[in-house]
Amino acid sequence: MDAHCRWHGWPLDMSGIKFMSYIGAVPLEYFVDEYSMPGDRLEKFCFKCPIDGSLYMDPGNWVYKRTLHFVWPRALPGFSNQKTIGDVLEAFLGFAYMQAKYKPAWWGTEQREFIRLLELVLSKVYLHWHFFEEVSWVD
Repeated sequence: MDAHCRWHGWPLDMSGIKFMSYIGAVPLEYFVDEYSMPGDRLEKFCFKCPIDGSLYMDPGNWVYKRTLHFVWPRALPGFSNQKTIGDVLEAFLGFAYMQAKYKPAWWGTEQREFIRLLELVLSKVYLHWHFFEEVSWVD
């Protein structure tokens, strides 16, 4: 990982999870529902993939924490900090992104379907709760 980071000019002063968390996000198409309008405010929160130009959105640590507790209530025992849980799920998504963009043949149908379902659940949690964004989702 260090050699890969050095080659790309990426920082070496963080853990692998923290590093990969900067890459992880959910494709924008998952956030479009029957109530969304083209050019809706979501697009201003997007990141553009430098490889294929697709748009990705980071829904926020509160979404990652809620999703983890809904989908895997016993996962990451002892982890309750919203930021840490967010970093773990973002890192997982970041790893999946790197696999999909650089080594797509390494993953089989099951792995790709798992990521697709995770991204779908994350987007549905966000779409369901985002209108409460003035509420502080703290630990």
